[in-house]
Amino acid sequence: ATTEIYTLSLPTLFRSMPYMFDKNPDSAAVDMTNPYPATEANLILGKRKYLTYCSPCHGDIGDGTSRLKGQFPPGPTLHSDKVMSWSDGRIYYVITEGQNVMPSYAKTVTRKERWAIVNYIRVLQRAMDAKAEDMQ
Repeated sequence: ATTEIYTLSLPTLFRSMPYMFDKNPDSAAVDMTNPYPATEANLILGKRKYLTYCSPCHGDIGDGTSRLKGQFPPGPTLHSDKVMSWSDGRIYYVITEGQNVMPSYAKTVTRKERWAIVNYIRVLQRAMDAKAEDMQ
């Protein structure tokens, strides 16, 4: 008899895991880490999804300049000390569950796309607050 051995990458395994942080942002902030590296492909995906779902309220560069021109309250800047101090898991939680007037995107944006958005938000944050080592 032959035995088949299956290997799963972390992203493949992660897709099948249940989301266990419903209404628990503090636990998500500590226990969730982004399983998708900030590769060029993931950043392209993150940018596309960010511009579609996030930029109408948060602005194209995450500075809170809403494109909705008063139709909804503008989203907060993603460059505040508060948001920049959040872990990737906390940002993922907010995208998944929503916060204040922001709706949940759990049914609209896939898990991989949400993590790609997190990666892209980190790029926007670094671009707005670039350090000398970012320029090398």
